[in-house]
Amino acid sequence: MAELIKIYHENGELKGTLPREKVHQLGEWHHTFQCLFIDKDNIYLQKRSKSVSSYVGKYDITIGGHLLENETIIDGCREIEEELGVLISANQLKLLCMIPESLADDEYLDNEFINIFICEVNQKILSSIKFNDNEVDDLIRVNIKDFIQFCLKPDFILQGSGITKNEIHNITRDDFIPYSNSYFAVLGHLL
Repeated sequence: MAELIKIYHENGELKGTLPREKVHQLGEWHHTFQCLFIDKDNIYLQKRSKSVSSYVGKYDITIGGHLLENETIIDGCREIEEELGVLISANQLKLLCMIPESLADDEYLDNEFINIFICEVNQKILSSIKFNDNEVDDLIRVNIKDFIQFCLKPDFILQGSGITKNEIHNITRDDFIPYSNSYFAVLGHLL
């Protein structure tokens, strides 16, 4: 059975529901959940696997996903367990902001109200991560001050290291999911 997602007018007013694939085909606005894992000095980015259907091998925020018809924004924390195998409760999340964002590729227009949360993590949480659904190849640890520079300066090259694979990553904006400069500017100013 198809996953149903609530769709909205551009002003945020509820329109109805549609199957997920129709939402993207028609470019309907919908809510998504993102969560940034942070610790005292670092932020953790996702390196997407080669088996995902879109943005193969690109870098992204720690966790992201769609909200189903019966879910509230905070219910998006189920994505953390699905992708990383870690149980995080809603009270561990802090809402950072909501950003309207349009992403387009050859197949669809993705109009999202992206609800971005922060979750402070420790070594115990990081060491319990298991990539469950083949969407994530690794999490990349980057210095939070460097990530802020990356967000504010489009030509900045971000360096990080994998938490499960001992690899160094040099990340440019072209290596990231193609969020707008506005998206990155908001993150850079709020972190």
